[in-house]
Amino acid sequence: MEADAACAVIVAGGSGSRFGDPRGKQYVDLCGQPLLAWALQAFDAVPAVTWLVVVVPAGQEERTLRDVVEPCGLATPVVCVTGGATRQASVRAGLSAVPDDCVYVAIHDGARPLVTPAAIERALAACAQGADCALLAAPVADTLKRADAQGNVQQTVDRAQLWAAQTPQVMRTQLARALHERAAEQGLDVTDDAALAEAFGHRVQVVDGGGSNLKVTVPDDLPLAAAVLRARAARLAQ
Repeated sequence: MEADAACAVIVAGGSGSRFGDPRGKQYVDLCGQPLLAWALQAFDAVPAVTWLVVVVPAGQEERTLRDVVEPCGLATPVVCVTGGATRQASVRAGLSAVPDDCVYVAIHDGARPLVTPAAIERALAACAQGADCALLAAPVADTLKRADAQGNVQQTVDRAQLWAAQTPQVMRTQLARALHERAAEQGLDVTDDAALAEAFGHRVQVVDGGGSNLKVTVPDDLPLAAAVLRARAARLAQ
């Protein structure tokens, strides 16, 4: 049976102040392409994804289409929309541009360039199989300590059931829109879209996204991302 159509909303509307590059980290070079291009190409390779919405800072719409989207030669239609003052506002802006015939929406951080088509498909499948929301995540590998404000350890936290959340996070489009509207009405501000689903009582399922789906936050993350991409290319060349 053919999968229901999905749309990806790729959020790249932040200023990247922590990254410290005036160009915005979504536009910096990563292995010969703008960082944002890698996520676009991953979603373009997923047959169920029939539309791409890219959320960018105000005034960057034409630049993004010209310098990022067009050189990729994507088969999937792309539209750029203007982001808001917060991530939630940017996601809401992106959701408003999702075509009505897209049953599912996959919300993804543009700063995660290493997501793979296979991982995206696993998240979409989990949602299609009954989860209200499915998100990529990685099991926590480090030993975790809870400390007070002065840095004194209070507790070692059991990591057995802990996951580090990633994106994409997938929901039915109608549910995603409804959750964001409710959050806006109630002034609810959360860290990701799965947290909205949790807050309103919906079932959220983690899907192992692997440890390489890292988020580029600071300049030191770029060499790590480049190393992963080079290793993937080497495997494909064998």
